[in-house]
Amino acid sequence: MANLKLKFGFDTDNLTAYVDQTNLELFTKAVFSNATSQYLSGQVQSGIKFKEQINYMDVDVTLRAKSGCGLTSSGDVIFDKKEIQVYPFYDQKTFCPSDLETFYTQQFLPQGSTYENMPIEAAFAEYYTAKVAAAVEVLLWQGVTGGASGVIGFNQIIDAASPINGNPTSISTGTGITTGNVIGIFNGMVNLIPNSLAGQTDLEFVCGWDTFRKLLQAYFTLNNFHYGATEEASPYATGSIIIPSFGLRVTALHGLTGTNRIHLTRKSNYVIGTDAPNEYESLDVFYERKDNTIIARLIAKLGTQIRFGDELVTFKLV
Repeated sequence: MANLKLKFGFDTDNLTAYVDQTNLELFTKAVFSNATSQYLSGQVQSGIKFKEQINYMDVDVTLRAKSGCGLTSSGDVIFDKKEIQVYPFYDQKTFCPSDLETFYTQQFLPQGSTYENMPIEAAFAEYYTAKVAAAVEVLLWQGVTGGASGVIGFNQIIDAASPINGNPTSISTGTGITTGNVIGIFNGMVNLIPNSLAGQTDLEFVCGWDTFRKLLQAYFTLNNFHYGATEEASPYATGSIIIPSFGLRVTALHGLTGTNRIHLTRKSNYVIGTDAPNEYESLDVFYERKDNTIIARLIAKLGTQIRFGDELVTFKLV
């Protein structure tokens, strides 16, 4: 019998494209850090349940010519105070692990029908606390009265503290901060520093990353590519530069991004209030037997204050 050559074909019309769902590695979006808490790590006042006083004093000094033995006392020691208030806030997530049973995510579940441990708990906790830290970073500067969290941030506190106007030429929102005027803005703010602050070692600028990038670009252009505007090896990575001539540090903070605000004062002028240090990182994850659910809950307190408004130069568009 002659050999027969048969040709077989595959009918795939009723099949869907294959997607490999057995790779269980999870990826998360990039989250910016809470740089403000790190920047002001030495300015945190903890143990506040509601309100607490910030006490300070001033002393009058009058130097007089001495003649004879009789001396006259003059001047006073003046004690004053400010209040810092913390605002309680929370976030809660409720998960039903059974929802994962009908998808590839079932591979995250342990055997049995009662799931007392949240699947991917470690990965979730790490990413969730990072997201909370990013939200707290924004609150520290942009929180306002009547906001969802109730927390009042530095920008509102500063505006109420009668600071020095760092925008005396009234740059408007229509003009904004540009690569053409940003260096002049920073230089102008330096010229407004009270003489009493001259030589203070913790006198620094803070601004948003958008303003910081414009400042880097302006210095790069101004110096015709041959003079660095920073002592840092990678200012874009560190978010920090030293302004030439003045020697003052500029630190970029995500909480100020999009606000067009620039502040110049001593680090010690800022105060962050909490009940417990880094309380916003304390995530509680527990099993709710009644509903067979997993609950993730965060409860914390946060507040801000400025010690001396007259020692702070602030830029704000008009």
